[in-house]
Amino acid sequence: MEEGGKVYYRFGRNSICSAITIEKMAEILPRHPVLRKKFIQFKKTTVLQNKPFPLDYIMNLPSHLRTNDPERATLQSQHDRLENILKNVAIRRLTEIRAIKAKPSFKEMIVEYMQKKSEKDERARIRIKE
Repeated sequence: MEEGGKVYYRFGRNSICSAITIEKMAEILPRHPVLRKKFIQFKKTTVLQNKPFPLDYIMNLPSHLRTNDPERATLQSQHDRLENILKNVAIRRLTEIRAIKAKPSFKEMIVEYMQKKSEKDERARIRIKE
């Protein structure tokens, strides 16, 4: 949407966060068929359906943060799912608020109505004169 925004990250350990451009992604995809398949699927479900926020939270934890304990892994998986749901709800609500704010105010509606009425009356006067 080409709007400015802030995104906050919180990492479990010292980490590096990298961003990739769509052009670079286009270079990489032909060399990695699995990634290409996942990216095309993501594109179909977001960009091509004109979703206002193409969300996809990639949570590929490094091996030192993964656990072999099934109970802990289940809790982490549940935590990630709930976090994604929360983010999606927040973005959906922001979209709704933007749509509400985009609607004209009562004053704007009255001004527009009066303008249209004035134009209609002017056209009627011109017809009467002719």
